[in-house]
Amino acid sequence: MKRTLKILLVVVVLALTAIISAPWWLDFNLLRGPIASIVHAATGRDLRIDNIDLNMGWVPKLTVDGIALSNADWAEAKNMVTVEQFVASVRLTRLFRLKLDLPELRIVEPRIHLEKNADGQANWMFGAPAADDAPETTARADLPLLENAQIDNGLLTYTDATRDFDYRLALDRFTATAGGGEKVRADARGRLQGEPLTLKLRAGSVAALRNAERNYPLDLDLRVGKTHAAVKGQLDQPTLLTGLDLKLLLEGPNLATLYPVLGLPLPATPPFRLSGRLRHSDESWRFADFDGRVGDSDLAGDFGVDLAGEVPRIDADLVSEKLDFDDLAPIIGAPPDAEETASAAQENKAEEATESDTVIPDSEFKLDKLRSANARLKLRAAKVLAPDLPINNMRLDLELTDGVLRLQPLAFGVAQGRLNAYATIDASRDPIGWNYDLRLRDFRLGKLLKSADLGDAGSGRLSGDIKLQARGNSLHETLADADGRVTTVVAGGRFSNLLLELAGADVAEALGFLVTEDEPVPIRCIVADLDVDQGKVDSRTLVVDTEDTRIDADLSVNLAAETFELEVKPEPK
Repeated sequence: MKRTLKILLVVVVLALTAIISAPWWLDFNLLRGPIASIVHAATGRDLRIDNIDLNMGWVPKLTVDGIALSNADWAEAKNMVTVEQFVASVRLTRLFRLKLDLPELRIVEPRIHLEKNADGQANWMFGAPAADDAPETTARADLPLLENAQIDNGLLTYTDATRDFDYRLALDRFTATAGGGEKVRADARGRLQGEPLTLKLRAGSVAALRNAERNYPLDLDLRVGKTHAAVKGQLDQPTLLTGLDLKLLLEGPNLATLYPVLGLPLPATPPFRLSGRLRHSDESWRFADFDGRVGDSDLAGDFGVDLAGEVPRIDADLVSEKLDFDDLAPIIGAPPDAEETASAAQENKAEEATESDTVIPDSEFKLDKLRSANARLKLRAAKVLAPDLPINNMRLDLELTDGVLRLQPLAFGVAQGRLNAYATIDASRDPIGWNYDLRLRDFRLGKLLKSADLGDAGSGRLSGDIKLQARGNSLHETLADADGRVTTVVAGGRFSNLLLELAGADVAEALGFLVTEDEPVPIRCIVADLDVDQGKVDSRTLVVDTEDTRIDADLSVNLAAETFELEVKPEPK
């Protein structure tokens, strides 16, 4: 019996010795096959590891070289993830107490390619989740301690065929340091979508991060090209990005440049600077109570994004005390005034427009991004700066669903009258479809003429309806394809005798009015009824009726060629 016990004791001692000493003599490369088998069983993907090495001590260091995880069969890249080298060390004294403490974490040349195809399949989904699966959360107290982290020469790409989104982030270097009681510091430099990127993060200590009883402070500064974002504040649950109460500053040359970062179809704008509160709940983000400037316009309100659906949904309520109409020009394809606040791209467009042989803007609309989100927008502007148009009190109600944008309506005061514009813009297919219904009511014609530098050339009340349908990818192309009808009526008022003499082609007498006093002529009415067919405008009725003269006219306009013919037949009463 004693002999048997001695033999068992020797076997146990030898076994324990072998287990304890295994890290010193075991070839860890023998584990590459079993690890690959486990990964394949869990994901259906192949895993390759070139080498595994473990240096033992009280702070063991694990080094893994040549990691490659294969991609989905339908994806473009051969591998979804590759890593040249992965290095991590762990403190055994903490590990024995079931606490993970990593003095060093270094990743060299990670390449991560994320992709979603046109059917909505994502290459990072390795199987159908169980119906009762719920996202697991990590208690703040259980978070690992990470003292030093470094990423060298990293690359992250993300393509989404469902919304034509292509994202590329190249990191030259990312470094982060954090002791138990020291503040977290992280810095990164690289390129995002080809633009230079710098990131600076200053946050609470790791000890504060693990303390669930206190909010976690965060100070982040990000620059991509000339676009700058800064957030500062506190997070209630930093591991879940919930309970955010952050002050956000956004500034840059053009809101449209945020699309590669946010994936939201924001319009092209002049330089902007906006600040407000950033809040988060479930899958909803909100930029609340912000104010600032876009171009020469002030802007304030709330902007929210809900990510719960297949595509993001934007909800925005915006107000402006003073809106510069020129800042809206790029939305309709017209160049902005280069003398006003404009982005570099807009200044180039304005310069190109001055050299263009066309009167109607022919810049191509970039509306494909309208398919990448749904939206509801309300904009209210008390005062509108439009030197060529006496506009005020603008109201815009906009709905965007599956690439179809509806104005319901765009309304504003013009020359003491009112314009209500209802429109549907179908960007879900190519070329873009357009449907306009413009309703003009009681414009003071005198104010319109003065804004066009025609002085006291006339007066009266102008009303009308414009209904057009067309397809096209620029304003010029759209008008050249337009079908519809235009009707306008001017009731009462007066017109310059000079204009009437010019209309009657009495040039000699007209020149006489230029050097003598021009007397106004009372107008009974002006009626214009025009047909539009494939970009060609022909008058059904075009009449100017004064107390002593009736002027009938025939008008023919070719919007594609930008030519017109006008035949005027004045008859004295």
